[in-house]
Amino acid sequence: GTLPFDDEHVPTLFRKIKSGIFPIPEYLNKSVVSLLCNMLQVDPMKRASIEDVKKHDWFQKELPEYLFPSPVEQ
Repeated sequence: GTLPFDDEHVPTLFRKIKSGIFPIPEYLNKSVVSLLCNMLQVDPMKRASIEDVKKHDWFQKELPEYLFPSPVEQ
């Protein structure tokens, strides 16, 4: 994979982060794209919380159990 925002010139990197524009690979399905866009939202008030992420459609699919630690491990 690659970083959503990358540049060797730090001011340019920060400008890219603040713009919130990042490349989205065409092979990703709409559900994953939606999740990524919500997670990388520039405005922290609009950004997905961990609860929002866990409730997202993509996480409602059958995913490996290691992604969901037991309450004892948390």
